[in-house]
Amino acid sequence: MSVFASSGMMSDSLLYEMDKDLHPRIEWACQVDSRDRFRPATLKSKYVVVTDPPVIHLQPGAQLCVSIPDQYIVEGKGIGAAYRRIAAYQLSGDVKGYLYEQVRPIGKTEIDDLYNEFRKKYPGWATPEW
Repeated sequence: MSVFASSGMMSDSLLYEMDKDLHPRIEWACQVDSRDRFRPATLKSKYVVVTDPPVIHLQPGAQLCVSIPDQYIVEGKGIGAAYRRIAAYQLSGDVKGYLYEQVRPIGKTEIDDLYNEFRKKYPGWATPEW
């Protein structure tokens, strides 16, 4: 499972703290672009958790590795076309949480498109072998 959210409302570490038995099932996601960079293995998880709107704990633009995949999955575009929503949850305020299941592998073109978006801010981020 991967979580594209990074705040006190939702994150992979928050889910882990609620149920430590999830540890072997969590593919730890990037939380801070400049420190972590995007971790492509998160896109190989069978399940992903996202929020609408995306939740982050830093200033806008510092967590694109969270917010861009989140938006693509919620909107069903690019990498998001590989997922289907299987559950919805009301989080705090107007934020909704969603559980998605990957229904097909993400294609090379979708990875290229995702990294092209990342490179608008981080030109040094190379697209991984896929």
